[in-house]
Amino acid sequence: MTRFINRGNVLIFIVVLLLALASLWLRGQARDPAPIIVKAVAVPHIPDFTIEEFDAVAMDVNGQLRQSMRAPKLLHYADDQTATVDKPHLVIYNAETPPWQVDAERGWLSADGNTLQLLDKVVAVRERNDAYEGINIDTSNVDVDLLTDTAVTDEYALIIADSGVTESVGMRAHFAKNRLFLKNRVRGHYAVPGS
Repeated sequence: MTRFINRGNVLIFIVVLLLALASLWLRGQARDPAPIIVKAVAVPHIPDFTIEEFDAVAMDVNGQLRQSMRAPKLLHYADDQTATVDKPHLVIYNAETPPWQVDAERGWLSADGNTLQLLDKVVAVRERNDAYEGINIDTSNVDVDLLTDTAVTDEYALIIADSGVTESVGMRAHFAKNRLFLKNRVRGHYAVPGS
């Protein structure tokens, strides 16, 4: 038995053992590779394009003018597909009455193009005609749903009409149907027509 254990056999045994251990280690590396760490690169919120002096028009299903908007500048942002608008002028048309003209200091347009936030000072005006009185609404920070022609604010609103003056905190306006819903602390002074 001592003949079997000599220096040559021990050396071969150690080399075979090392090769077996190296093989097992390589096999483990092939199965569970080290995780690759990928750092997400945030897209900065900077404009990817600008439109100056633009006019946009929306038609209804019958091809009638429904809305238009113009502004001196629109900035589009690639990271969230939204846009900011300088001094937007929105016109909402109605077959029965003169159109509503809505102006704001600035605006924000959602990625789907369905929501327009009118920010800071907002003024909405409907001129008078034979059937409807003129109305002027002064408020701020209005969310406009462009699909339904409705506008909502939780801010103070001053409504000046031919028949009187109304104040409210919070308002919902449905421009296409010529309806105003006043929310809180509503006060008004009205003149009886013909008096």
